[in-house]
Amino acid sequence: MIVWLDESALVKPPLWICKRLGISAEERAHKIRLNLADENNEADVLASRTTYIPDHVAPSLQELELTTPVHRILEDNYDLVPTMAEETMRLIHADQLRAEMLRIEPGKPLILVERVVFLANGEPVEYARTYYQAARYRFEHKLVRSEAADEGEQELGNHRHRVGEIEPAPGLGSHGPESSAAE
Repeated sequence: MIVWLDESALVKPPLWICKRLGISAEERAHKIRLNLADENNEADVLASRTTYIPDHVAPSLQELELTTPVHRILEDNYDLVPTMAEETMRLIHADQLRAEMLRIEPGKPLILVERVVFLANGEPVEYARTYYQAARYRFEHKLVRSEAADEGEQELGNHRHRVGEIEPAPGLGSHGPESSAAE
């Protein structure tokens, strides 16, 4: 797998991302967009990940090697140890922006994985969205049965699967973010 930095900037994130990160609308965050490609064909973009990290969490982040995994950057450079993440996975269709990012035709199926990463004290330190080409992605989990955590929820190993109505993800319409410039 080849990983390269597509975009990096210190920005004021959209309000819905600020809420996920627990920061005010005036605070800035590091926006990092990485692309992942087949090692035999760099033109074949398999996934694109956009990550936001609050500036107060990782000052001077832009000066570091940003293709390094975020948890390693936080641990090695800021002595912060992420201990938990909440991740949501859903199927969408590529809008024009995502199609251009992944070098595919609009309308192709994508898998969107959203992740919020937390420190042990509950502080969110990273929000990420990864878009995978659905035809090139395989999802595997090892599931181990345990007692139900809550009514309507089944805990399997470290994974929870919610049964019930699906709520739209913040910032997403039926095909992608409400504003393509928001990401």
